Amino acid sequence: MSKALHYPRYMAAFLKKHMSTLIVISIFALVAFFHIWQLDTFPRELFIDEASNGLNALTISETGHDEHGNFLPLFIRSFGGHKGSVQHYITVFVFWFFWPSPFMLLFSSTVSFFLFLLGAVLLIQKLSPKNTFWVLTYTLLASGMLPWFFPISRTAFEVNAMLPVMMFAVYWIFRTFEQPGKQPVYAAAIAGTLTSLTIFTYQAGKLLGPLLAISVILLYARPSRWKNCVAYVGACAALLIPYIFYTIEHPAANTARLQQISYVLSEIPLSQKIAIFISNYFKHFSFDFLLLSGDANLRHAIQYGGELLVIVWFLALLGIGSILFLRNSLYPRFRIFLLINLFLAPIPASLTLPYELPHAMRSIAMGIFFVLLSCIGYLVLQHLFKHKTTVVWTVVLVILFLETNCYAYNYFWRYPEQKGFSAAWWEYGAEEALRMALERHPGKILFAGSYFANGFNYANYEFYRRTIPREDDPPVARIDLASATATDVLNTCVIARPAEKRRIEELAPSVDLTQNRWRIRLHCFE
Repeated sequence: MSKALHYPRYMAAFLKKHMSTLIVISIFALVAFFHIWQLDTFPRELFIDEASNGLNALTISETGHDEHGNFLPLFIRSFGGHKGSVQHYITVFVFWFFWPSPFMLLFSSTVSFFLFLLGAVLLIQKLSPKNTFWVLTYTLLASGMLPWFFPISRTAFEVNAMLPVMMFAVYWIFRTFEQPGKQPVYAAAIAGTLTSLTIFTYQAGKLLGPLLAISVILLYARPSRWKNCVAYVGACAALLIPYIFYTIEHPAANTARLQQISYVLSEIPLSQKIAIFISNYFKHFSFDFLLLSGDANLRHAIQYGGELLVIVWFLALLGIGSILFLRNSLYPRFRIFLLINLFLAPIPASLTLPYELPHAMRSIAMGIFFVLLSCIGYLVLQHLFKHKTTVVWTVVLVILFLETNCYAYNYFWRYPEQKGFSAAWWEYGAEEALRMALERHPGKILFAGSYFANGFNYANYEFYRRTIPREDDPPVARIDLASATATDVLNTCVIARPAEKRRIEELAPSVDLTQNRWRIRLHCFE
């Protein structure tokens, strides 16, 4: 009885002691909820690159070989390019631990993003040992709901692996060179390994990894740190060896994709290339890109606001100003390191063709350094308002909370309702059309030629076919509608583009099961 009477007192004491921890856990739970909620229904369906990533991860999880028969490849060959493999292997582990499905393919990117958040939290704890609660709360909410990261982290693009790898590389660089007396040499080896691992995450990482290493060497190479520097450079070089051998074995690994999306290898004059680069570079720092509309590609951004939240942008400017104008700040060399890498981050994107720029995915590393610099700006507010820190921090967190909730509302409610416009950026209806075709148990599933080549292709079909439960496995073939006859389509289901509907109707009577709901048409013939 006495325990029951004292229970409210015990609870009050527990809450008082652990309130900060409970709030941080609640913020993380909120971020996790938004990243997982409706993950299997929105974005609409897998884009062709996502399906290809899922297919290769699935084949590696089953046989150890990718779709081309390569055993545990360093890079994944897909659509004429050589993609980084780190996210594929994260997906392999997710498939092993759970089961292969479109949801788990997307969830593997969520796992990568949670690892990125963990790296950010660990780094901020080192940067701000005092008042950790306020800074951690800001870091979780700002990083977790940043428009630069949020839509991309809900896709299955390989760029998602670059976020945790770069964040942990920065974390171990900090531990190695800003706290050298406390860290063994292996910390430098971990930092170097992660720096070079960036090369294996995404196309932009092939340039950002070496740039990150160069900035470390220029800022931290000192006689007093020679052991750490040697260990760091040695680890970087060790992981570069397999990359060099791969490049020698596959000369097109770096040039094939570059020829498709870049002006670097074109025959235009050097002066024109420099002019294009400068123009491309500054587009990524434009007010429109950062705060107003963001990336024009609706797979990368929702165009309700820019790539940054306003409060993050403001605090990042405050952090940059403190680096440039304030003296006697904590870890000044590391702050300069963050600023330098913010300015290096848009370089890979700036080397690509202007019509796709500014590009959120190719410049996603900018988001990492903007967030970290905004945390520094947050700490500057602590210094400027020493006697009103609680009030200032509360105001900042309230503004941040309002901004993130507005963004979540726009993402989950307004973005999908753009009269189907956002769906046009995805292969909307591909999975459902295939499910409906399998349910009718046709003798064969046919893909119209132009559709098979330009949209729902072998990767979509192969990934969905291996992950959709089914009673039978009808053969799949490609059909040329121009030369096809009525006999060719008997007892089949034809998946085609809407523009080919008239030709299909000329062949034989069919049932259009999709009824103009999607970009994809499913016609079934008796």
